[in-house]
Amino acid sequence: MNYICSKYKAVYMKFWILLFSPLIFLSCNNSTFEMMQFEKHDFTLVKVNIKDLTQKSVIISYDPECPVCLLYGNSMEYLSKTYSDFKFILVLSSGSDTALFKEKLTHFNHYTIFYDPENKFLKKIGTTTTPQTFVFSKDKTLMYNGAFDNRVKSLGSKSLFADSFYLKNAIVLLQQNKKPTIKKTQPIGCLIQ
Repeated sequence: MNYICSKYKAVYMKFWILLFSPLIFLSCNNSTFEMMQFEKHDFTLVKVNIKDLTQKSVIISYDPECPVCLLYGNSMEYLSKTYSDFKFILVLSSGSDTALFKEKLTHFNHYTIFYDPENKFLKKIGTTTTPQTFVFSKDKTLMYNGAFDNRVKSLGSKSLFADSFYLKNAIVLLQQNKKPTIKKTQPIGCLIQ
């Protein structure tokens, strides 16, 4: 009798594990990454939980040597000043020249800045390119992923002005408690290795 009960108990447990494991995974997304945080003119090693970075935030992958990243410096500062109710987070990709970055800090006064030495965090959120932008809602849902705007058409081909402002539009719509109409665009820039 005990054998039969334990057999059914095992089947019953497997059923519940299969049923609830996706819910457990989603609620326990406690991925922690070691990254270098830029504070007081230097980088220090910190442990960062993905949950802490993805609540009402704009995350931008960046490389100070990428010409496309340099093109958006003024736009990045404008967005962070204008939409200060969002956290703006800049993540330097592996291989970025951190010394060069320290020299070019003029555009990043309103950002929390990290250096991801192995691109583990950037890969976790789906980054392929610098610059690439991610907008997360209050409930930590990814609402937009892609390019700043359509000013850069392809590598080596850019316009003086953009006429579609993907990142800005996503932020504005979220402020109005609406979902962005464009959720994903193709980022154009320097590939992350």
